[in-house]
Amino acid sequence: SSMNDVSCDTPEEAELSGVIVFLLGWGGGKVEDLDDIAALYRQLYPGSVIVRLTCNARASFGLRCECAYAMKAASLAWAKAAQGATPKLLVHLFSNAGFMTWTEMLQSWDAVCSSQRRHPGLAGPLPRMADVL
Repeated sequence: SSMNDVSCDTPEEAELSGVIVFLLGWGGGKVEDLDDIAALYRQLYPGSVIVRLTCNARASFGLRCECAYAMKAASLAWAKAAQGATPKLLVHLFSNAGFMTWTEMLQSWDAVCSSQRRHPGLAGPLPRMADVL
């Protein structure tokens, strides 16, 4: 059985567009299983940052770490995006495990956004989820 795993793909030559794509994989899957869909999103959004996550243990420390990694990647990409770029988050869920990851992501994102202080692990403030979806 697979472990939770995460991968972050940044554009090689294109300027960061402000678009972040979260690909939330199925149980038992690996980030490599999402290569084809990541390539499709790279064609559609050349300046995007694509974060692939797999969830194989619900409500686990590993899953929370994956969510933190993805939130940090989004924060950094938005901080480095081209001047005037609008932050946008696209989420592609696969199966039950993708939905479990999304549930954990929403809870983690809300906890960070609800804090009165900026999280020291982020490159900037994390926008409210409703503002980037």
